[in-house]
Amino acid sequence: MGTAPSASPRILSDRLSQRLAGKTSERELSRGNAAEGTRADGLAVDWFSSFVGGSYEAVNPQRAIPQLSGCLKRNALIVWLVLPAWVVIQAFCPALQPTRMNWFSNSGLIVLLFVLLHHLFSEHQAWSLAKNMLLPPELIVMRQLNVLSKRRKLLLMGVLEVFDFYTDLAFPMFAFLFEPGLTNHWMRAWRVVPGIGQPMGALCTAFGFWLTAGAFVMAMVLTNLWYLWKLQVQDASLTERIKFEQEAARVNADDFFLMARYANMAMMPSVAALCEEMAAQRRWIFDSSKDAAESGQVMASLRFRNLADGADALRYELRNQIEQENQENAAWSYFTALLLMKVFVSNVVSIYFQGSLFSISFNDAGHQAKIKVLLSMLFSFIIAGHRCMTASKHLGLLGFVLMFFVGLFAVWIGLRMYNTFRCEDHLWNATTGCVSRTDK
Repeated sequence: MGTAPSASPRILSDRLSQRLAGKTSERELSRGNAAEGTRADGLAVDWFSSFVGGSYEAVNPQRAIPQLSGCLKRNALIVWLVLPAWVVIQAFCPALQPTRMNWFSNSGLIVLLFVLLHHLFSEHQAWSLAKNMLLPPELIVMRQLNVLSKRRKLLLMGVLEVFDFYTDLAFPMFAFLFEPGLTNHWMRAWRVVPGIGQPMGALCTAFGFWLTAGAFVMAMVLTNLWYLWKLQVQDASLTERIKFEQEAARVNADDFFLMARYANMAMMPSVAALCEEMAAQRRWIFDSSKDAAESGQVMASLRFRNLADGADALRYELRNQIEQENQENAAWSYFTALLLMKVFVSNVVSIYFQGSLFSISFNDAGHQAKIKVLLSMLFSFIIAGHRCMTASKHLGLLGFVLMFFVGLFAVWIGLRMYNTFRCEDHLWNATTGCVSRTDK
C-alpha cells in the first residue's frame, strides 16, 4: 500500500496564509467590537447627561452656594422690606388708604404684582441654581421621590404665601377703621369666658384690638429681618469655610438646610423642599474608615447565627454614624423652628385676629372686604396645613402632636365662622355659645 504524497511547498504556503488571514480578521473584529463598545458607552454617557440636564461633573460649593444664597437673599429682602414699606405708604396716601367697604385698595395691588413677577423670576433662577448643586445620580433620586414633579404646586403655594403676607401687613390699618367699637366688642367677648375672661378683658381694654394686631405684625417683620441677618452671618462663615477648598467638595446637610432656610425666608417652598430632601439624603454617607469585607462577614455571621444584636449591627454598618446623627439633629431643629415661627407665630395668630375682626365687624364691613378677609384666612390655613404635613414626616410624634393642635384650632375657627352667620349678634365663644353685644 502506498503512502499519500506529501503536500507541496506551494500548498503549505497557501494554507498558512489563510490561517494568518483568519487570525488577522479575528483581531480586527475584536478591535471593531471594542471601538463600537466605546462609542456605545460614550453615547450612553451623553444620553445620561442629557436626561438629567447637564454633564456629569463634581459640584463646586465655592461657586454654587454663594450664587444660590445671593438669589434667595435678594428676593427675601424685597418681600420683607418693599411690601412693608408699600403698606406704610398706603396708610398716608389718601387715594390708597383702606376703607370699610373694600379693605386694602385694589389699585395698590400693582406693587404686589411687580413683587410677584420678581418672585416668579427669582424662583426660576433659584430652582436652576439648586439643581446645579446636585450630581446626576442625585437628580434621578429626586425624580424618583417626586420632588421635582411637585414644583408647580409648591410654586403656587409660594405665590399664595406672598399674597397672604401682604394681607397680614395691611390688616392693622383695616382694623383701625372700626375703632373704638372693635375693642369694646372684643373685650366683651372675652369677659364672658369663665376663668380667664376678666383678666383677658382687661388686657383687651388696655392695649386695644388694632394696636395688638399692629404690634404683632411689626414684631413678625422685625423678627424675620433679624433671622435673615442671622442667616447672613451663617452664610458668611460658610463662604469663609469653603473659600480654602481648592477642589470640588460634597455639599453637606448643614449647607442644604441653610439654603432651605433662605428659601423659606424668600417664600419659595419649591426650592426649600428640594434642599430639605437633599439634606435628608445626607444621612447615608459612606464611612471610608470601615472595611467593607469585614463588615460583610460580620453581618452575614450575625444573620446566620440569628444573633443580630442591634449595637453590633449598627457598629459594622458602612454608613457614617456621626454624620447621620448630625443630620437628624439638624433636621429636628430646622423643622421645629419652621413650625413654631411660620405656623404658630405667623399663620395661627393672624388667623385668630382676622377671624375676630370678621365676626365683630360683620354688620359694618363691606361685601368685598369680607371676601378678602376670608380669602386671607383660607390661604393661611392652606399654608399652615402644608407646613404641618411636611414637618410631621421629619419630626415624628412631635410633628403629629403640633399638627393635632393646629387641627383643633382650625375646627374652632371653622365653628366660629359658621356661628358668625348663625348668631344674632355674630359673636360666638366655644364655652358660652352666642354672645350678645349688650352683655355687661
